[in-house]
Amino acid sequence: MSHEPEKAFCFGDPNMVRKPHKNDWTAAERAQLRQSVMQGVAMREIAKRLGRSYRAVETKARRMGFHPRVQQNWSDSEIAYLRKCARANKTLAEAASEIGRTLNAARLKAQSLGITFAKAGESHHRAKLTKEQIAEIFALRRQGKTACEIAKGYEVSESQIFRILDLENRYVDSLPMLLDRDCNIEGFN
Repeated sequence: MSHEPEKAFCFGDPNMVRKPHKNDWTAAERAQLRQSVMQGVAMREIAKRLGRSYRAVETKARRMGFHPRVQQNWSDSEIAYLRKCARANKTLAEAASEIGRTLNAARLKAQSLGITFAKAGESHHRAKLTKEQIAEIFALRRQGKTACEIAKGYEVSESQIFRILDLENRYVDSLPMLLDRDCNIEGFN
């Protein structure tokens, strides 16, 4: 803000005037803070609007008698949508944005409910196999191939093949494809 800060009195004594600091709050800034808090605007958003740090805005609001917004309870539909986003392999940030909650609020709620947003299957950043390849691995096993033979064909470890065949959680999203018996298997005769 370009307004000049008001005179600041040391210890409330009008005879002891200190020099204004560049970070002093102007009357206009205090009014904007008051109005924004009353409208329920988030402290981080207020901080952006005023060009001040989150901590400065929060501290000033407390000193002006405003307390942080009361925590809102999560509705059943918000919780259900959080679970749906986790199953759909969305990121926690995407879920929080779509629900209209902060990332931290969504993270805390997911942790308290045991919901994980870890990427699984093909969408995991270290995934080596696609869903189609997982389905092919099951088909090869049904044809009698050993885990060692399958592992060599896909250039993964034998233990990785066993984890896939034991249906570890990260491969559960491939289950619908496993029911399809017409897998096109290349490299194995």
